Parts: sequence; C-alpha cells; structure tokens
Amino acid sequence: MAPRLVVSTLLVLMVGPALPDWAGIGLFYGGLVVAALLVLGLGESLAVRVLFNARRLTPVERTGLAAVAADLCHLELGPPIVDLYVARRRGAPAAIAHGRRSIVMAPEFVNGILRGDLPRREAVAVLAHASLVTRSGLVRHDAAIVFWSTPWRVLAVVGRPARGLLGFAWRIRVVVFGAAIWQSATDGSSAPGPLNGPMIAVALSVILALTYLVPRWAIGWENLLASTGDRELIARDLGQPMAAFLRRYPQTSALVVRVRLLDPPVHEKPQLRLVGT
Repeated sequence: MAPRLVVSTLLVLMVGPALPDWAGIGLFYGGLVVAALLVLGLGESLAVRVLFNARRLTPVERTGLAAVAADLCHLELGPPIVDLYVARRRGAPAAIAHGRRSIVMAPEFVNGILRGDLPRREAVAVLAHASLVTRSGLVRHDAAIVFWSTPWRVLAVVGRPARGLLGFAWRIRVVVFGAAIWQSATDGSSAPGPLNGPMIAVALSVILALTYLVPRWAIGWENLLASTGDRELIARDLGQPMAAFLRRYPQTSALVVRVRLLDPPVHEKPQLRLVGT
C-alpha cells in the first residue's frame, strides 16, 4: 500500500501545477479535507460503499442473517456495534474489516449462510473475527488510505490494456527505475514545481525500495490482523469453528499453522488433572 500512497501523492504534485490554479488548489486541498474526514471516521458508510465497492444488505439477506447477527450481538460483536455490507464483486474475502465499524462480506459467504451450506457456528466465528479486528483499531484508517491511493487506482485502470507490457516492466523495475533515477539525478535543468532533478531521483529511489519491502510488510500485516482476531476468538471459545471454516481452503503451510493454533490436536490441549493432598 505504501508505494500506492507515494505514487498517488507524486501524481497529485505533478499534475496539480499543470491544471488551472483553482483546479489544482481544489484537487489538493479538497483531497486533504476528505482524507481528514475519513481519518476521523466521518462518512464511513458512504466510503465503504464507494471505495470498497460494497452495498447494504437486502431485506432477504437481513432476514436470513438474523440468527447469525443475534449470536454476534450476544457476544457484543454484532449490529449496531458493527455494520454489515456485501461486496459487489465475487471472489472477495469471506468477511473483511474496514474502518471503525464496517464488515464487508463476500456474496458467496452470504449465499452459503442463506442456503444453509455453512454451519451457523462457523459463520458466527468468521464475522466475530472481523468484528474483533475492527475493535482492535488496526484498520480504522482503511478508508482514508484507499481514498488517498485513488490516483494509483485510476492509473491502473488506464494502463490495463497494456498489462502485459507493464508486467514485464515491473519484473525488470530495477533497470527501469535505475535509468529514470540516473536521468533525473544528472538532469541539470530546473523545471517548475516542488519536484525536479535530484528530488525526483530521491523519490524514485524510495519507491523502488518500497516495491521490495512492502510485500514483506504486507504479509506481516495480514498475519497481525489474523492473529489479533484469532486470539480473541480462542478466548471466546470460537477457535474450533473458525478452524473448521479455514479447512475449506487449500492448506498452505501458513494456514496449517493457523488452524493448529485455533484448534490444537487433543494431545496438545491443556488437561486438568487431580492433584492429591
């Protein structure tokens, strides 16, 4: 996510001066105001529906999820503490936390509950995990981060027809960035704007480094979110149903370890023993 934020900021700084004064000022300061409001948690419902391409539950879905929502409320983890949404795209994560109080569910996950294919206890565990992540505060600024990376997302859509060429350029990005950094560092001309010459070279160097570091950080971040929710699930005796749900997915080494922590084998579980006096 960090490269997206850096690139988006650079795009705004480079495009802004080329626009009429009122447009450039409106673009930059308007974006800052919206981002600040999202950081404060204002407009989260609208932001979730727009930025994360989600929608509210239909009356049929709300009725079908009533029993699951009641169980969540019993755990003090359901509505109105959190708001439930459904992703408009298929293939989304089963339930993912966003912001201070929003959970976006995959349509397949919702349909599984409505059809009765997914055991109620497993559905409760999945949604409780997402609710616990929102409660932790780790994702409270998600909407602001995604909003600020909008220029990157626009650039990705525009460049979609050239995906093959861009993919190749990404694989040899050391060469591409190296040439751009060298050209910027040795360019003696003074271009208008806050970024020129050595400053652009420094910015490109930072972006290049982030393209290698961020994937590692992203894995660590995902593990942190998962473990944060998992610990609380175990404390609420929901580790076993969460493990049962995760067993439905292809078992990678990381997932096997996570399932084992959520639902340890019998011989690894602590047992109570009578001690004679």
